[in-house]
Amino acid sequence: MFQSWERRRACINVMGYGGRVSDTGGGKFSEALKQTIKSIEAKLRTELVEGKFFDRLEGERRTFQELMQKFMKEHASKVSENTRVLYGASLKHLSGFFGDMVLFEISSKKITDYKQARKESSGGVPSINRSLSMLSKAFSLCVKEWEWVKENPVLKVSREKENSGRDRWLTGEDEKRLLDNSPQWLKEIILFDLHTGLRQDELLSLQWSRVDLFRKTSSYKRQRTGNPGRCH
Repeated sequence: MFQSWERRRACINVMGYGGRVSDTGGGKFSEALKQTIKSIEAKLRTELVEGKFFDRLEGERRTFQELMQKFMKEHASKVSENTRVLYGASLKHLSGFFGDMVLFEISSKKITDYKQARKESSGGVPSINRSLSMLSKAFSLCVKEWEWVKENPVLKVSREKENSGRDRWLTGEDEKRLLDNSPQWLKEIILFDLHTGLRQDELLSLQWSRVDLFRKTSSYKRQRTGNPGRCH
């Protein structure tokens, strides 16, 4: 890659002469060499148009983990303790999927794949939506304040529809108020339930014998159908 605009421009100017440029021995370029020069010139012009010779965005080399570290340090430190706890739970789910992926690789399709993977692993709808909201906030900061990327890919991904019928899901404000007014011993139980979506009977029926610490899963009997289920 060329290191300066002046050098790149000089190179393109030379290539523009094609077969009319003489070599150091005073002869003409061979036909094969002329074709090579034309090929390189076309590639250079394409890369110039695409901006590949100009300053690249941080997102081309920054990873998802770097994004999350910066997010937790600069943004999560300003929110309430309970929100930080919810962020921490969401981060575990997100990191398990995106890992050390480079930010430019995290497209709307990748995020949709993440959402589908969470659904297939019996992830609760509110938990999935909270993870998407956290990721969207992080990318929003990436665009507006840190200038790592040009757009927020999460904005193109729809949230999961939460049941508005008989089952009522807590809003973020409801969750915060509930945790703020609960004793410490109960907060962990509430957070576990918020991130698994288990019903009361399903939650209370959990047994250590059904817990798989290696896979970080627990099996239970679904309240409505009686069929076995699994939570993460």
